[in-house]
Formats: sequence, structure tokens, C-alpha cells
Amino acid sequence: QIEMNLQEKIKYSLKDRSILYSFPRIDKMVLINFFEPKRTPKNVNFFFYPIRKEISSLKQKEKDFFLVYFSENELEKIMPVLKHFREKKFVVFSGKKLHTQENIEVRPLEKQEFARLFSECKGVLSHAGITVISEAVFLHKPLYLFTKKSFFERHYNSKVVMEKNFGYAESTPTISGLNHYFSNLDSYKKSIRSAGFVPQSKKMTKHVLKLVKSIAKPALGKAF
Repeated sequence: QIEMNLQEKIKYSLKDRSILYSFPRIDKMVLINFFEPKRTPKNVNFFFYPIRKEISSLKQKEKDFFLVYFSENELEKIMPVLKHFREKKFVVFSGKKLHTQENIEVRPLEKQEFARLFSECKGVLSHAGITVISEAVFLHKPLYLFTKKSFFERHYNSKVVMEKNFGYAESTPTISGLNHYFSNLDSYKKSIRSAGFVPQSKKMTKHVLKLVKSIAKPALGKAF
């Protein structure tokens, strides 16, 4: 549960809540996220979000640059703001060919290089997708997020990041917002380290296989 104002509650009720209720009744649910809920129903098993091998195999380092990963439309909004922070270095990953500028280095999207620089950066500036957040928390990288309020899943994720003090989030990038983020990096790191996030890929896979077997055996018995 997160605190929501009236406008957020209306958007949630009209969109995401109705989608959740459209699912048929289930017997078992596997829930994955970058933070553990305080409680879950009996038919729900929680696991920390699985991390891909390109990231999980790397050791955490810290060099003096920030990794930037957004969609093309989002990059158009944040790039002009980043220019104001000339003392900071940013490495931007983009599928679109963009020009490197003073303190902003642009690189093409490539899995291994992205993972390597992800592990070496000082912090991550990105949208509020659960994969990026989980990988940043795993590598102890403070987060700066911006996302539209209408994209409720990401808006929800960004609010959780703020509540957990994993970073700073806003609906559109601002100089004041980034200043706040840069001024509180040590606090964010401390919160992330104490969060106890440990990827549970193997444990989750084992549980899912066990569920599949328990369902498949009775079904096979009926077939024969």
C-alpha cells in the first residue's frame, strides 16, 4: 500500500484496478518485486525480483559518472536539463543516434556494455520500470526517476522508491529535482544497502516447477 491523493486513486480505480479484477479466480500466485510486502495471502508466494546474468555476475564498483536510460521521447525532456550540470558526467544509452555533448556521452544500446557501465556508475537516471529499479537496488545504485502519472505501474514504482528512500522521483525532469537527488546520494545508498534485496531466481524457479508438477499430475491422471 502507498499513499495516494484523490486524483491518483481515481486513475487507479478506472484503469489498473479493473484490469486486476478481470483475471479469473486463481489458486496460486507468484508475486515478484524489489521490496517485500508486509504480509501476503496464503495462496501468494513472494520472491525478490530475478536479476539477469549480465547484471548478477558483475561486482559493484563506483566511478564518477551517472548512467542514463530512457525512451527517445523521455530523453528529449531530460537531455536539456542535464546540460545544466556541467560538473557531472552522464553516459546516455539510446537506440537513436544522438550527438555526444560536453558532459553527456551517448552510447548505442548493447547488453554487455550496458551491464558493465551499470555496475560502475555512481547512480542511475531512468524511467520507473521494475527491471531497472531492481537491478539498481541489487547493485546499490541510487535512483533518479521520472515518469508520467498516467502510467500507473511506473508511477506506483516511483512512489515506492521515494518511500523506501532509494532515490528521488518526479513526473517531469527539473533542475531542482536533480539537485535534490545529487545532494542525497549517500542517504539513498544507505537505505538501499539496508533493504536486504537478494535476487531469488533459483528459489522462484524451483517453486514454479513444483507448482507445475502438482497441477500436471492430477491432469495427466484424468487424461488416462
